[in-house]
Amino acid sequence: MQRTFAVLSKKIRPTVGSITRPANTTAYTAGDAVSDATGDAHLTFTNTVQMPLSATIDSVVVSSSNAAGTLPDLELYLFRKDITVIADNAAFTVSDAEALTCIGVIDLPVADWKDMAASSVISVNSIGLDFRAGQEGAANSTIYGQLVVRNAYVPASGEVFNVELVIAQH
Repeated sequence: MQRTFAVLSKKIRPTVGSITRPANTTAYTAGDAVSDATGDAHLTFTNTVQMPLSATIDSVVVSSSNAAGTLPDLELYLFRKDITVIADNAAFTVSDAEALTCIGVIDLPVADWKDMAASSVISVNSIGLDFRAGQEGAANSTIYGQLVVRNAYVPASGEVFNVELVIAQH
């Protein structure tokens, strides 16, 4: 008796978004957004999925240029459409219409950060967040992210956050 096995083909697509926060050390409070220094940008992940296929976010790696004594407790909100930019250190709020485009939220808890000599990094694996991204008819799609602080966090001046999503396309 001969056995046959079906093989599920996956294409792994890493995509990176980055923000450089303002040149200040103004403390964040729980619920504040982390945004670009220019005040007009949040995370953008381009070419995440070749349409019309769906995908799964398998893991995320976040690095910070800050090796702080107190590390951030963050949440990464992901959206299939662009949202209104929220100024750095302002309360995170989205409209009802924007909330409907939310793909999911990834927790980046303070306890999981690894402090290195000049920076910090966190890796979250086995996320398993399924999604269909972007606008219909697009050859490739973009998803948007917003980091939100959930603790009292004093950032480094001009701190850079790099966020890499590892996405398996179905």
